[in-house]
Amino acid sequence: MPVSNNATAFKPPTARAIHKVNQLLIEHYGTRTVETRDPLDGLILIILSQATNDLNCDRAFRSLKEKFPTWDAVLAAPAQEIADAIRFGGLANQKAARIQEILRQIKAERGTLDLSWMHGATAQECTAYLSKFHGVGPKTIACVLVFFLNKPAFPVDTHVHRVTSRLKRVTPYLPYETAI
Repeated sequence: MPVSNNATAFKPPTARAIHKVNQLLIEHYGTRTVETRDPLDGLILIILSQATNDLNCDRAFRSLKEKFPTWDAVLAAPAQEIADAIRFGGLANQKAARIQEILRQIKAERGTLDLSWMHGATAQECTAYLSKFHGVGPKTIACVLVFFLNKPAFPVDTHVHRVTSRLKRVTPYLPYETAI
């Protein structure tokens, strides 16, 4: 598609502009409090958050943890019981199967359902590991990195990508997965 002479060329923000936005955010919201959180809890929580709102996601996660206090218990449970526990979050059957498959793969590869090693790994190592799992895409990985591992990442969903495209901060036709 030809570009008209009136089209504004994409121009990424300067380091100075990014720093200024960061400073304004800190002034308005304060600095972020960092707490140690379980990355496997985070991975499962973010999977449950897909295609639902925060309230239903939180209810589904809380219900799952009440019914199955350990990830080993989730792994050993019938998929239908997991689906029943997370039904609040929608897509319960698909999410239950996905969660169990991820837990199976982690257990088979690592011998345990413990991802605490990720706290000492680089963001790139964590990304490479998490990207192996079916249903775990760039946004899910970025959310786990930022919110559960305190590592640099920027979760980009279709809404963030649409807004940043309109503000001419990313190339409009760039797939949002590559904007991370």
